[in-house]
Amino acid sequence: MEKEKGYYARLILWLATALLIGFLLGKKIVIVKANNTENTTNSVVEVSVTPTPTIEPLPTLTQDQKTIEDDIRSVFGKDTDKALTLLRGTSSKSCAENRGLDPTATNKNDDTLKTTDYGLFMINSHWQGVSNVKFLLDPAINIRMAYRIFVDSGYSFKMWSCGKALNI
Repeated sequence: MEKEKGYYARLILWLATALLIGFLLGKKIVIVKANNTENTTNSVVEVSVTPTPTIEPLPTLTQDQKTIEDDIRSVFGKDTDKALTLLRGTSSKSCAENRGLDPTATNKNDDTLKTTDYGLFMINSHWQGVSNVKFLLDPAINIRMAYRIFVDSGYSFKMWSCGKALNI
């Protein structure tokens, strides 16, 4: 009985080591166990190990982007993560209003009024009644306008298409 316990402990340790190595290398592990009898039969256990997907690193921010992000943090406070998710999306393939945090970004919409979105938070000049777009291209003003729209919308980004798509 003691011999069996030692055997099984070594077997478990060996299996765990083999699985860990397979996991780290992303390889399929084939384990063959031979019975110790005269009529030796082998049993094969095949284990496929799928490597953990890598998380895409965020791009390195320029000094201007860091300053903009700091301003967003100071204005949005506890809702900063929502604001940055709206801008950058949740992955490189998700909806994002302004992934590069470009304060001079513009987007001509394909709506019936042919409106344009401006600045960091892509604020629409028509719907916000802004006739001088220079204000919307100023990141400090744009961030504060976005915050006012966010608050007036019940602390929601539902007024932005990506806010709807991301449900934030």
